[in-house]
Amino acid sequence: MRIDLHCHTRKTKSGDPKSRNVDKELFCEKVELANVDLVAITNHNDFDSEQYADLSNQDICVVWPGVELDGVSNHANRAFHVIVVADPADVDKFDEALSKLIDGQKPDDFSAKLEEIVAAFLPLNTLFIPHYADKSKAISEEDKKLFEELLPRERLFLEPKDLRTVGICAFHGDNMIIGSDVKDWAHYEKCNFAELRLPVSSFEQLKMLAKRD
Repeated sequence: MRIDLHCHTRKTKSGDPKSRNVDKELFCEKVELANVDLVAITNHNDFDSEQYADLSNQDICVVWPGVELDGVSNHANRAFHVIVVADPADVDKFDEALSKLIDGQKPDDFSAKLEEIVAAFLPLNTLFIPHYADKSKAISEEDKKLFEELLPRERLFLEPKDLRTVGICAFHGDNMIIGSDVKDWAHYEKCNFAELRLPVSSFEQLKMLAKRD
């Protein structure tokens, strides 16, 4: 089963390319071409509930709500990115928690400390996926340890840049995943995607799979 838990559908920050904007027709066409069964919408510091509802209303793939947040580390004032993916059953609570955390700031201006991000979404059924290793805006090893202290194993995945790093880190016992981080929907099917050994049909099943190995 092929999944994509790092998928952009809108240009939200000034540095994002316009080619990240996608309408429902192109979204369905490209997701089907890429043979992806599950997509999490993770735009930068923003969640568009109307777009989420629209893209969820199709038969090509399952869509989960999410966001990619700018984080600030306590270690050397290091900036990082972390994806938060929520159970679709909790989409309204997720939207409310995100709105409270962002507190009216624009996507270009928002950032929060690691502890603040975890505290905002830990009470909900969510996964946390920080950038790691060779990926831009990766967390430090100190922040990796802090994430591990704050979160159960099945709720923390690490996302490096390439599949080789996924394999190396997974060999050492970390939950690893990779997503498209799509920058141009014209080429979505050429992106890297995660392949699950077992199919999942719910958020809880994915957490159970992560808890096992």
